[in-house]
Amino acid sequence: MSFGELARTGVSLIVLPGSEVQVIDTIAYRNDFEAGLYCHLGDGRAFTLLEFNWNVELYPPEAPQLVSWLRDRGTVPIVAHPERHGFFRDDPTRLRMLVRAGAWLQVTVDSLLGYHGPAPRSAADELLGSYREALLASDAHNLRRCSGLSAGYACVRDRFGTKRAEDLRLRAEEVLSLLIDPPDSYSQPHGD
Repeated sequence: MSFGELARTGVSLIVLPGSEVQVIDTIAYRNDFEAGLYCHLGDGRAFTLLEFNWNVELYPPEAPQLVSWLRDRGTVPIVAHPERHGFFRDDPTRLRMLVRAGAWLQVTVDSLLGYHGPAPRSAADELLGSYREALLASDAHNLRRCSGLSAGYACVRDRFGTKRAEDLRLRAEEVLSLLIDPPDSYSQPHGD
């Protein structure tokens, strides 16, 4: 269906740019951030989606300092699919330090539903049960990887209750509203 067909049927659609930005070298990341080289969520600087390499040897030990640095610049870093990284499961302190520094976590619906295997499913449950600073996301790089957010919220409702599902939905709505209509004097998203 084209945008014109959507408009004629009364379906409103807003497409916002954004991408995961892989961090291996925090100094290089800071320089590129300051130079404006990254496409953050909504193409502003309110939120950025950080991705870490799958190889633990490429995880930057100064990642918590980078999170604090981003927060000091009015940007909320969101860690992409931490439930799928073995090194976060093996060393939960690593992720806890990122959250303490101000990062939010993006849990992939397909992990929550078990489509990435039992370890990511268990980790997704643990993260959603332990961290308020979370969002659900499709991580839909293609149609085979997209169970949809409705399935994710239903799963959260079944496992954690209506209040947790509603909290996640409200956080997502807050992010979207700040991306679509940022305030003139943007500082930090609420909810921290």
